[in-house]
Order: sequence, then C-alpha cells, then structure tokens
Amino acid sequence: MDRKITLLDQYAGTIKETEIRVSGMQASLEKIQTRMGDIVNSLALASQLDDPSELTILSNEAKSAFFDTVNALNTKVAGHHIFSGAAVKTRPLPDGETLLNTIKSDLAGATTVNDALAALDTWFETPTGGFDAVAYQGSRSAFVSVALGEDTTASIELRSDDDAFRQVLKSLALAALSEEFLPTQTVSDTKEFMQRALGGLASVSDRFSEARASIGLLEATLETVGHETSFEKSNLQQQKLKLIGVDQFEAISEFEAAQQKLDILYRIAARQGRTSLAEYLR
Repeated sequence: MDRKITLLDQYAGTIKETEIRVSGMQASLEKIQTRMGDIVNSLALASQLDDPSELTILSNEAKSAFFDTVNALNTKVAGHHIFSGAAVKTRPLPDGETLLNTIKSDLAGATTVNDALAALDTWFETPTGGFDAVAYQGSRSAFVSVALGEDTTASIELRSDDDAFRQVLKSLALAALSEEFLPTQTVSDTKEFMQRALGGLASVSDRFSEARASIGLLEATLETVGHETSFEKSNLQQQKLKLIGVDQFEAISEFEAAQQKLDILYRIAARQGRTSLAEYLR
C-alpha cells in the first residue's frame, strides 16, 4: 500500500506539472488567435486605402502582431519553454525583431511581387529554408510522453514549428514587410502583399480553433485523471488505516486515563514525606 501511495503521489505531481504546461499553451494560443482576429479586421481595409501613410499604419500594426505572436510561441512556464517540444530548456525562436530582420535580409533581391511571395514560401515551408535552418531552435520531436497513471499517458505535440504557426508568422511577416520587399515599391504592390497576408491568416483560422479544442480536451482529461488519482490515494490511505492505523478517539481516551493515573501517583508520593515523584519511584 505504501508503494502504491508513493506511486500515486508521483502521478499527482506529473499531472499538476502537465496541467500548468497545457494551461500555458492554451493561454498562448488565445493570445495569438486574438491578435490574428485584430489584424485580419485591419487588413480587410487595405484594398480600400490609397494613402501610403495609412498603409504604413497597417504595416506597423502587423509588425506589432508579429512580435506578440513570437513572444507567445517563446512562452516559458515553470522554467520550461512550452513550444520547444522535448528541448524544454531551449527557446524555440529568436525575439520578434531579430526574426523579422532576418527574414527581410534573406529575402532581399526580389524584383516582383511573385518573386517575393515565392521566396517567402521557400523560407518558411521547405526543410532547407530559413525557418528550419536559422529560426526554429527547439526539438524536432514532441514533448516526451508522460505517465499520468498506470494506463494513461499524455504526449504534447504542439511546437513552434507547427505548420499553423508557420503560416501565421509568414502572413504577419508579409504584412509587416509589405512596404519593404521590392526596390521600386508601388502602392499597388503593398496592397497586393497585404491582401495575400489576409488570405493566409484567414486560411489558418480553423486550425487554431482545432488546436485550442484539442488542448481543451487534454485539460479535461487531466482534470478527470487528477480526481481519480486523488480518490484512489484517499481510498488506499483509509484501507491502510483500517489494517494498521490507530483509532484516534481510543488513543486520546487512553492518554487521558494514563494522565489521571500519573496524577494520582504523584499525589500519593507527595503525601509520603513530601517527596517528589522521581524520588518515590527510586
């Protein structure tokens, strides 16, 4: 029973740690999805704008969303980077400004909108592209499966190099750098980049909803397993008490009875020559 109780304590600790990690993931996904919604609403207006200063405002808003998204993917909980897969001690991505400057530098040289878009796709989506080569520093494998019970395990697979995250970062980078891709940039070019960015963000919206639903399901599982573990431990402790435990009421009664006997002995000893109990016992 002691061995089983110790094992259940270990499971309870693992469940709590996993709950904290998963909760951090859910909060990060919510932040990213909220920023996506904000920038989508803003980019939807790009086609109606012709003033370069207004497009610059949209571009700066996209930069801010890009930085916030990178920060969310670099979230650290209890000393662990939660989107780095098994490499929990390694930050998965550089800071947002460094990453955006790297993309801008690596894509310099495009002369047409299509060239710039193709180069951006290559940078984010191919194994030899810049994202895999210089950006993502986490593990290529999921966070190791953890035992939550004798027959229950959890494997957290969501990482910063997930396709959905790549698409969001690519689209936000496209909007953020929409005025800087081409050496001779026109307002029409900038609006085209922003429209492509809008389409990319819209295409990945459902993926985020699915990811959050999946994390929510895991949260519910952890809660259920946690309750089951707590109940099983409590039940075992009660069984152990029945076998070798002490009846607390009986123990208190015996202690009070012994106290009364000791008091009587002391009074008798005090009357006989007014000696101390210690002397009487000798």
